[in-house]
Amino acid sequence: MSGFNKNCSPLVKKLIDWFSNKSMRVKLLVSFSVPVVLIFAVLMTVIFIRLSGDYRRQIMSSSDKSYDQAYTVLDSYISTMVYASDKICYDGELQNTLSAVTFNGQRPYDIQFREFWDLDAIFSSAESNDIIYRAKIYIPDDIIYSSNTKHFDAVSKLEMREDYQDFVAASHNGLPYFTLPEAVSLQGETQTVQVVSLLRDVITTDGTNISLGVEQISIRQDLIDQVLEQSDITHSGFVYLLNNKKDLISYTDDATASKLSQSGIDLSLGADTGTWNQISLWDQSYFYRKQTLAAAGWMLVALLPEAEIYAQSKEIGLIIFFLSLLAIFLIVLISYALARFYVNRIDTLSKTMQRVQKGDLNLSLASSAQDEIGSLFDSFNYMTKQLRALMAERYRSGQALKAADLRALQAQINPHFLYNTLDWINWQALDHNAPEIAETTRNLAQFYRLSLNRGQQVTTIGDELILVKAYVNIQRHHLDQGLQLKIDADETVLNLACINLILQPFVENAIVHGISGPLGGHQLAIDIRVKRKADQVQFEIQDDGKGMTPQQVKQLAQEHKSDGGYGVYNVRSRLQLCFGAKALVAYQSQLGVGTRVLLTIPALDVQTCENIIKGYKLEND
Repeated sequence: MSGFNKNCSPLVKKLIDWFSNKSMRVKLLVSFSVPVVLIFAVLMTVIFIRLSGDYRRQIMSSSDKSYDQAYTVLDSYISTMVYASDKICYDGELQNTLSAVTFNGQRPYDIQFREFWDLDAIFSSAESNDIIYRAKIYIPDDIIYSSNTKHFDAVSKLEMREDYQDFVAASHNGLPYFTLPEAVSLQGETQTVQVVSLLRDVITTDGTNISLGVEQISIRQDLIDQVLEQSDITHSGFVYLLNNKKDLISYTDDATASKLSQSGIDLSLGADTGTWNQISLWDQSYFYRKQTLAAAGWMLVALLPEAEIYAQSKEIGLIIFFLSLLAIFLIVLISYALARFYVNRIDTLSKTMQRVQKGDLNLSLASSAQDEIGSLFDSFNYMTKQLRALMAERYRSGQALKAADLRALQAQINPHFLYNTLDWINWQALDHNAPEIAETTRNLAQFYRLSLNRGQQVTTIGDELILVKAYVNIQRHHLDQGLQLKIDADETVLNLACINLILQPFVENAIVHGISGPLGGHQLAIDIRVKRKADQVQFEIQDDGKGMTPQQVKQLAQEHKSDGGYGVYNVRSRLQLCFGAKALVAYQSQLGVGTRVLLTIPALDVQTCENIIKGYKLEND
């Protein structure tokens, strides 16, 4: 070590000298904790980098899926509109009626009315599709039913539209024209609906290509808005839809849309991108993706703030940082405890040897470790071996006596003491005008009296239902009266036998999985129905809680213990051990609806059921 010090810099030499002069406890503390802390810091850094990268990839993957789903749904809406327009355009009856030379307003009214009903059925059929809100056609003004406004309208109104010339230009190119959102209402109605429409020339199908009218297929604006809202998976993200003139059709946030429109930025953000690219807007970095819906010329654009994605990574980093601080604190604490343990052994040996030097030979040092310090302890103890053996024997005898006394005291604590104590608490609560405490105490006493069941496994169905009522009454106080229990049991089954504590775990799981957090005013209703079917008894436990996924149901059936009680797995095992294949437990659960449990056991009297269990015990003994 002295040679090493000579070759070190002055700073390192001072550090070595400082460390050498410290106590053994400090040296052991530094030796134990510093390497572990360094390794842990490197490990946490690697984990943070990996988790941050995985989280970003997960966000981008989810955004991809949401964007693709929105694109597919919008494309299906457009396809539905085009299909509906094709169906109307190529309808034989419509073609024959509109292309007739006599199609004008000079015909008798009765002929025109019959014609109206025939054509009206065609457009009503198109509206039978859930996507299509309105289908109509613009016809000459002199037709008597041109003012219907639902399925027919005057061509003069079409010509008065602000975008009429855009429609004409599209028609000359043989393309359908999609309008911007507009408010529409039926004749005589004041309430309006925002719709996006497809305008298309109805052309003769005999090869003459003569325009017979203009059809309009409309879908509700809120359908498009809903698709965009569902595709925006981040808090500050923005998704919008443009037409081929770069006018906004729909968007997810009014403030961002206004800011984007006033900025003078090209809303289309350039060419289509199959993946996420980066762009700078308002001095912030965004990921964006854009694709064109070719059938309508619409452009779907999504913006994801890069800062929001990395904000989650920073949150993960803070969590890891604070967990690391806690871990480092525990590492130092454990290192200090270990250092103190080893140093204390040396101090003990030193002090004991000093006492031996003064003539006190009635000493011993106990050490189970086979290290160097343990070897010193063994050498010291060689001189007082017989005395140590006697003291150790006396110590073990005293410990055994204490353990026996403790077991004897524990055996005196029996259920009667528990019942009497709960009964005393009940009367004390009534004396102090605390009815809720009294009621809870009575329910608790009843619950434990029935659950302990004098040490017997078999009880009656009636007692089991009373036990469940007591349990729910206790839980109702815990949950601010947020529970409702309804029991519907046939009178014929109440005296039949069942194994103790087979319903309460299912009710407990209904409360745990049905509520999973503060009730927020919601009443959890639990219905228990007990019926006899031939030689079987069927229990049905149903709640209207949160429900569970299939994976949660599977996990619940495999858990050996629930929170604070027997698990569903244990109930199933007890039933199968007692009744074999005749006992059945089945779960039915749906998220947002609730959970239903069906439990079936043989219909037996108490004596027969007890004989079955005794036979099982004898067989297995």
